[in-house]
Amino acid sequence: MSASKEWTGTLGNLASIPKLESTAEWINWDREMKDHLTVSGYGDLFKRNKEKPTGAGAETIEKIDNWLSKQERACGAVLNRLGYNAREQVKNKETVTEMFSELEKRFKPKGSAVFQELDRRYNSLTLDQCSGVMNFAERLREAQSELLQLDETCKIGRPQFINKFLTGLGPEYEVFLTAFYQNHNLLPERGPNGEVTKPAVTFEIALSAAEQEEMNLQQREKDKIQQTALLARAHSNRKDRTIQTCDHCRLAYCDMLK
Repeated sequence: MSASKEWTGTLGNLASIPKLESTAEWINWDREMKDHLTVSGYGDLFKRNKEKPTGAGAETIEKIDNWLSKQERACGAVLNRLGYNAREQVKNKETVTEMFSELEKRFKPKGSAVFQELDRRYNSLTLDQCSGVMNFAERLREAQSELLQLDETCKIGRPQFINKFLTGLGPEYEVFLTAFYQNHNLLPERGPNGEVTKPAVTFEIALSAAEQEEMNLQQREKDKIQQTALLARAHSNRKDRTIQTCDHCRLAYCDMLK
């Protein structure tokens, strides 16, 4: 693939990432921008090819040239998704890691107030605020990630995270939750020497079970609506049916009617 085609493709896929203009946007922007660069083939610039190649000879010169070209394309993509102030701050940086380092200093949220807001959003999130179980799981993971990016001490344990997900499903899932807690352990069971004798349930298992219950609830609701419609139709048919009565005794099916 030529450099021009690769560059055009990268720019074309960038439109879905909002421009970085304030600290409130940093956490999502940082994640989305790095994900985009990684899937576009620039993830190595953050790791194994972070540093400029060294050495002499024609082969090394070619490697350096390719590395510089790749850095230019990656930096150009980042600049494309920056607001004016952020763009001015990093416009002279020559590598993508330098750009992210400088942007992090300026835009990464800090302090107790930010933590309190992210923690509130995480703890208040429930299924009824989402479009479905899968969307709830995705938003909960995002909230967990935002806290972790704020500081490593904000890490949420697996049992706490799974329990937050399950309790956030709401009252419609009470019967499901009772059965789930009876059949799964949030904590591993251990032997006398501390070895795990029965592993704890994973988030993937909890999510899969909740999705299945969601489908069951939807099917039951659909069946209920259909049953209600059938009963209403039957009642309407009975009301519309004309029953002949005798003018003399006012009884239906009188012998005089025959």
